[in-house]
Amino acid sequence: MKTVAGHFPTFGRLFGWLFSRRTIRRCLFVLACLVTLVALFYAEENWRGSRAWNKYRRELEGRGALLDYRAFIPEPVPDEQNFAATPLVRSCFLKENLGSVKFDMDDYGRVFWRVADAKDRDWTRHRFIDLVAWEAAFAAIRSGETNRHQMFFTTNKLDFETRAKAAPAILEALK
Repeated sequence: MKTVAGHFPTFGRLFGWLFSRRTIRRCLFVLACLVTLVALFYAEENWRGSRAWNKYRRELEGRGALLDYRAFIPEPVPDEQNFAATPLVRSCFLKENLGSVKFDMDDYGRVFWRVADAKDRDWTRHRFIDLVAWEAAFAAIRSGETNRHQMFFTTNKLDFETRAKAAPAILEALK
């Protein structure tokens, strides 16, 4: 019976030569040389780039340019000028859990569910916010009315003058 190598003698010799120890050692040596050349190329480019950047940076700093990113960061805004430091916004970022699952711990949370019903919360219906109703709800909370079922749905006072009169009271209540 003939073997596979007997049918394909050239193929057998090629595989014998290709996978011999001597050929594998030569291929590994060539591969190591290529990896070394690539590593040397990148090391040389990094060295040249570093020297060029340091030279350019010294030139810019000599002309008075600021390259430190910290010089471009503005100073912190004082709390009295910072909207994000208001108690309402700060309460959104409380990290402690007081064990309560209720969201009506502040005046805004108590007023929100009293002012508008579900149909007014539809974002597709563009309407003015009824600031007079919000003002009445905040006034009720401040006066101590804790009737959770009292609703201030709408007052239908959406003209500019009444809204302008109600806005400062609402802003004061949100502080």
